[in-house]
Amino acid sequence: APPAAANQSSLVGAIRELIYHDEHNTLAASLWEDLFPAFWRTLREAEQLALVKPLMQLLAKDHHKHQPVGGKSPHVAECLMRAVARCEPAPKLPAPLYKFVAKTYACWAPAIQALELHATLAPSEPEWFDALADLYEALGDLDSWQGLWQRRSTQALSRAALSHEQYGAWVRAQGLYVEAMRRAQTGELTAPRAEMALWEGRWVQCVRHLNQWEALRDYVRAVPQQQPPKLVLECLWRTPDWPGLTEAFAKNPVPDSAQLKLYQTYGILQEGGISTAEAQCNQGIQLALQQWTQLPPMSHDSHMPLLHLFQQFQELQESAQLLVELQNATRSNTAPDLHSILTTWRERLPNHWDPLLVWSELATWRNHMFAHINSSLQSMTEIPPALAISGYEEMIWTVVKFASITRQHRMHYVCLGALSKLPQVGSLGAQELADAFLKLREQLKCYRQMNAQEAQVGLALINSTNVEHFQQRHKAELFRLKGRLYEAAGCPVEDERANAAYAAAVSLDHTLSPGWLDWARFCDRALDKRARDAPD
Repeated sequence: APPAAANQSSLVGAIRELIYHDEHNTLAASLWEDLFPAFWRTLREAEQLALVKPLMQLLAKDHHKHQPVGGKSPHVAECLMRAVARCEPAPKLPAPLYKFVAKTYACWAPAIQALELHATLAPSEPEWFDALADLYEALGDLDSWQGLWQRRSTQALSRAALSHEQYGAWVRAQGLYVEAMRRAQTGELTAPRAEMALWEGRWVQCVRHLNQWEALRDYVRAVPQQQPPKLVLECLWRTPDWPGLTEAFAKNPVPDSAQLKLYQTYGILQEGGISTAEAQCNQGIQLALQQWTQLPPMSHDSHMPLLHLFQQFQELQESAQLLVELQNATRSNTAPDLHSILTTWRERLPNHWDPLLVWSELATWRNHMFAHINSSLQSMTEIPPALAISGYEEMIWTVVKFASITRQHRMHYVCLGALSKLPQVGSLGAQELADAFLKLREQLKCYRQMNAQEAQVGLALINSTNVEHFQQRHKAELFRLKGRLYEAAGCPVEDERANAAYAAAVSLDHTLSPGWLDWARFCDRALDKRARDAPD
């Protein structure tokens, strides 16, 4: 044989030997990703077009699912997709195929790279943008999703609404989406079908973030056939409508999804099916773990929804433990041991910067459980009075905590709406007054953060409240907030009402450091104004 052929044969033999000894097949994957694009460039255009259909069929084969995703060896579908993404010119595979391979076999980066290229080369074909938007949203890459729709939108209203949404101004974004849909119905503007679907879909997201579940429930009932099953089931348990939730699962087959298993377990626990709920919960955890393996190995935002989902499954298991404890206590007429789990729930909370949907879902389910605890404890006679109202106390604390978080997110109307659902104080016991103080304090803080007109509403609320029954430190805090409200309402520093409120606060509680600080700042502003107004 010629020397060149002999050297080539020796090289191929050496590479083959290395591949055979490569335990995790990383060398074979690397060679394929390098050689296939090189061979692709040597083909004529007709030959490249002829290979597109076999590539589609190969990537869509079901046997790829038999290989575990996220193992030590590179996945076959991922190697194929990486090689395809490096080909020049790029083979034009269907956009849904890119999306399917990315989500099923964790080929996110090469699939997105290929889709971005096709979207650049063919901006008039919407399927590339649809697939890209879906992958960005699945990864939690909301900035890229926003940028894609900012580029794709044809209407200024759409771009304005998306900008408000990106900055968390959900109320304004909701109004703009409603205005866009109204103008489209009256014929004042025309937009592509995908953009009109965007308005409706993002309006739904605004309603969810604003905690307007009754409005969303009415919307879903008006057009139930056009809604995804997940949204219908979420509205049913949020409102809540437990018989409707059970009926929906019985009538309509739903796909195996960790989120839907969560909703199903909610309904089963409310009916008292503890053993069935535990089985459903375990299935949901397995589905969530499977979904975890399909995500990129290092991506914080894409993993956050699953981390919150794992917490919810954990709380479902603890809820089943609470129900078992209550059943045993009811049969034996003894005091149930609820302290450990209820204390854990107070301490295990999301981060204050997490989305309000996470806080809302957690608080909603806990309140359902607290209501069940209340009804069970009321039927027991041989229990301490403090334990008899423990469910009610936990409900108050949870709602006030949720309201505090919504206020920190500047969602003031959501905060006030949550607090308005709390019952009024029915007696003047120490615990009832403490609960009333927590609610009133959060209301006043919320009004103070709003405009001057709402600050006047807060002043009217505190002026109409009899604070004499509160503890000294609680009265001091209320007087401090009263002074802050006077300032937020625009009262001039010459007005003695704010000064008197601060003075009353620190006189009632000498250790109220925020009161001293607010009073000092008020006096400093008054001194500055007096110096500016003094004649030269």
